[in-house]
Amino acid sequence: MATVTFGSRAWLVRGVGLASALALSLSLAGCKIRMLTFGGDIDALGAFRPEVAPPGDAEPEEDLRDADNDRVQNAGDARGGCSPQPEICNGIDDDCNGLVDDGFDLTTDSNNCGRCGVTCGFPNAAAACMIGRCRLGGCQAGFVDLDLVPLNGCECQISNGGVEICDGKDNDCNGRVDESFDLEASITDCGMCGRICKYDHAAALCMRGQCRLGACADGFVDLDGNAGNGCEYACSRNNGGIEICDGKDNDCNGVIDEGDPRVGMRCFPDGMMGCDATTGRCGGACALGLFACRPGGLTCLGATLPKTEICNGQDDDCDNAIDEDYDLQNDPRWCGACGKACELPNAVPGCKEARCTVKSCRSGFVDLDGLADNGCEYACTADGPEVCDGKDNDCDGKFDTDDADLLYPAMNFCRQVGECGNGPGGSTRYTEKTFPLCVTPPGAARPDWICNYPDSVQLSAPNQIQGEETFCDGKDNDCDGLLDEHAKIGDKCMDNGAGQCRKTGKLVCQADRTLTPLCDVSLVANYTPIDEICDGKDNDCDGLIDESWDTPPGLGYTTCSGADCRGVTDDLINVTVGGRNYYIYKYESTRADATADDQGSKEARSCSRKPADGALRPWTGVSFAQAKLACAGAGMRLCRTKRKDACASTAISEDEWGLACTAGLTCSGGVARLYPYECSYDAQICNGQDTAKLTDVATGSLARCVTPDLDTAAAGDQQAYDMSGNLAEWTDDCRGTLNDGTGRKAYTLRGGGFNSIPLALRCDFMALVVAENFSFNDTGFRCCSSCARGLADCGACVNLGSDGANCGACGNACPAGQSCSNGVCR
Repeated sequence: MATVTFGSRAWLVRGVGLASALALSLSLAGCKIRMLTFGGDIDALGAFRPEVAPPGDAEPEEDLRDADNDRVQNAGDARGGCSPQPEICNGIDDDCNGLVDDGFDLTTDSNNCGRCGVTCGFPNAAAACMIGRCRLGGCQAGFVDLDLVPLNGCECQISNGGVEICDGKDNDCNGRVDESFDLEASITDCGMCGRICKYDHAAALCMRGQCRLGACADGFVDLDGNAGNGCEYACSRNNGGIEICDGKDNDCNGVIDEGDPRVGMRCFPDGMMGCDATTGRCGGACALGLFACRPGGLTCLGATLPKTEICNGQDDDCDNAIDEDYDLQNDPRWCGACGKACELPNAVPGCKEARCTVKSCRSGFVDLDGLADNGCEYACTADGPEVCDGKDNDCDGKFDTDDADLLYPAMNFCRQVGECGNGPGGSTRYTEKTFPLCVTPPGAARPDWICNYPDSVQLSAPNQIQGEETFCDGKDNDCDGLLDEHAKIGDKCMDNGAGQCRKTGKLVCQADRTLTPLCDVSLVANYTPIDEICDGKDNDCDGLIDESWDTPPGLGYTTCSGADCRGVTDDLINVTVGGRNYYIYKYESTRADATADDQGSKEARSCSRKPADGALRPWTGVSFAQAKLACAGAGMRLCRTKRKDACASTAISEDEWGLACTAGLTCSGGVARLYPYECSYDAQICNGQDTAKLTDVATGSLARCVTPDLDTAAAGDQQAYDMSGNLAEWTDDCRGTLNDGTGRKAYTLRGGGFNSIPLALRCDFMALVVAENFSFNDTGFRCCSSCARGLADCGACVNLGSDGANCGACGNACPAGQSCSNGVCR
């Protein structure tokens, strides 16, 4: 921390060394100083943002103090070997003031009572320090100091709101447990809390803490003397407790009617046939009973009386005849024996000679095997003669082709053209090779008449021939009399190669007939990739046309003579005159698809080349905007001229077009050179009005119409053609805005054209100014660049093949997450 004084105010600066503090103060005072560096302090305020607080707003001193400085200061302030620290209760003079534990009262401090570190505390009670000793204060709510022993505090906790209940606890903390309850006589707490005395159908008693059986309830008697089950016998004494024959236990001794002497003797109801009580004989299933007392008096009970005769092999009605009412020979309910009812599956049963028979079948079933035991075993409903439908229509146990009665279609409806007529044959009912069969088509639920077409026939559904065949196999798969008409076999096709490497072949079928036809280029010679030429073709087979950058290595592209292919190499001359260093087209601009007789139609970029087999027609009839875009497509720009730009109010520093035209040479007397070829005009050298050609000529065809050679070591290598005559060339020289209300700008055309007079053919002539949208058949251009071959002039020299901010063209930035690869954002 340092202090900076400015004016009448002092400033504390945290984390700022002396040098920085000094610099800050001088800066605040308006001084301009050169910063010095002191022992590692920050040497420039521009690289440091100090935290400054004026004295009126300063933080407490301890907050502003640097921790490392504090330690140093404390070490320097030590007195007699004592290092001051905040005083704590530990028997030591921590703050070095000559007093031990000053600020602590050991007689009243409950945290240091009597001596340091002794803390007063009692369970469930308040604590205080009095004369250096811990004392018990008031009890917490709900607690009582019952034993008056301070050590365990207030040890008794009041429960149940201080109301005593029988739970074995001192709920009101009065020193007594369950004092309000009589465990000796209470039937709800007999001998212990919660023990309840209870007996079935009897009163309960508690005697000396033990449960005892009391009086029985009305209508019940303790017959077995077992108190555990209470008064278990339901009985009420009646008839004065004297036993009579009334079916009741009059004396409640557990025995009923034990006093009548006829009880238990054999008997049979009077007037009922079946048994003779005197002889004891009974017929059939009848049996004697025994006399018993009942409320109505002495009654004969337990006798088996005659019943209605049923078929069971017994004499139910006690007439000494068995099953006399049943026909066991012909009745299906008991056919041959009682209990043998005829029940046949899916049939109405009958009985003949004591054997079950099928009388009739239920609807939907047939007795196909003629056996009665399984009834009508065949589920079937006859609906007519046998047809192809997956059912047994005539219910004879056979269906479809397994039934000789199957009805076949009267006529063969299957097609016999093309592959449709190549079925396997073998039918005895039809003369054609292809005929209908009763089969179940794939995915169908039932069979139908389906033609036995071979698998070479393409079907959209069973019996439905596909409208247009897709197989490629040299066969008529759609049975229309034509072979592979969809595939166009033999037609010309292109493979998937790129650029010039793409071959033209013919369509052929593949081994797998379901695949699309293959473009067969096996007989076509392979193209050998070459470096890109400005000709509107993809010469290096990388998918790009006329690119100006070299193919990036390592991306799997084709190579040119074993090396990475190079981009378009426009014919340029390198102007290095008067300290200038730039490049300009050697030839007037041509279109990429230009020939010696036709200037072509492609406008993506301009070219500067003279092919080995002859010169090319230059690009004419071009506007300023078209020329500017064409140069940009080549990674270049229109050439500049030395003058003030009237459109942008900026000065152009060089006349690139004029300097290239004369190579900076002068004539005798120091006069500037007027024409590219020499100092004086010659009507036969360049294509002007005097040649009377009245049209443009091929680029570079006038061998003498060239600029001075900039490379004397290689004659002709650094010379530009047709900068005088042939075509008037656009330059990036804005001369102002037209005052016709259109907002159009005017630019300078240089060098003159085939209609120009000698004055306009001079290198320094700049009087030909036209509107930006002007174009004529003697108007052309050439391009300039500040960058060497392979680099584009985008304000800075960049590689359009790899620069993410200028990918493929100047200003074309790749989106986030993509990078530029061979001029394409990927």
